[in-house]
Amino acid sequence: MASVDIDAVAECMRRMPSDFNMQFSGMSRLSFVSHCPESWPKIARAGGCEVLIQAMATHSDSAELQRLGCYEMAELAGEEENLTSIHRAGADATVVKTMLAHPSIESIQAFGTCSLALLTKLRDSRVLLSSVEGREVIFAAMSAFSNSTVLQGAACSAVANLAMDGEDRETLLALGARQLIEAAVAQFSENSVQTFGKIALGNLGIEGPFPRLVAQVDASGLVSLPPAAALHTSNRCAARGCDAAGTKRCGRCRVVKYCSKTCQAGHWAEHKRVCESLN
Repeated sequence: MASVDIDAVAECMRRMPSDFNMQFSGMSRLSFVSHCPESWPKIARAGGCEVLIQAMATHSDSAELQRLGCYEMAELAGEEENLTSIHRAGADATVVKTMLAHPSIESIQAFGTCSLALLTKLRDSRVLLSSVEGREVIFAAMSAFSNSTVLQGAACSAVANLAMDGEDRETLLALGARQLIEAAVAQFSENSVQTFGKIALGNLGIEGPFPRLVAQVDASGLVSLPPAAALHTSNRCAARGCDAAGTKRCGRCRVVKYCSKTCQAGHWAEHKRVCESLN
């Protein structure tokens, strides 16, 4: 990872926006180093968020570049300091456009939903997504890929945030939020779906033993759920019944995390189909 010059990569992408090979190669290099959280601030300082979104907007017909872009955006958005930069660069509309253009590609829908879930921590993003089909694209993804644990967990967290202010509650319910989230909670026992799904139902005003959370604003002005319900869907071990912190990513899909090799081996039979679909 140290061999990748982040500043040089970002500068090359900035200078040659129409060169597809340069953009794809640059995104691949940034994706390689972004597996390490310590690189996120470095990528942001180099203007990596902006060149990433510009590449997605310029080369919207390439499904592989869009997949890589959505994945990279979900990685970078895991750092709260990057959220505002990503939002201001046009991430919300770019991700929605990508998901609308590639509705049948599960990996794009999953990574795109993860990106939107993190962006909805910002009130400005929540407002914007209501005007660019953001809610609709999330629900369409939930319907199309009802067996994707990653996507369902991310979608539930996005709805939890979208319903947080109360202003969009009726619209979300009219679009089928309750039915989709209740179906996900009933189908999956994974921590992300159970936690975020029940928070979403509570924020939607559904009667039941669901927690009702209100927005919290930190010193930077970012709105987020309390730490116990952090939005990064892969921060916890993905193994069924384990609530430990995930420290190592699955070596194939690079999405879910595990606390140990034992948990990873035990979860493989369940994770295999999702893992293969994300590659």
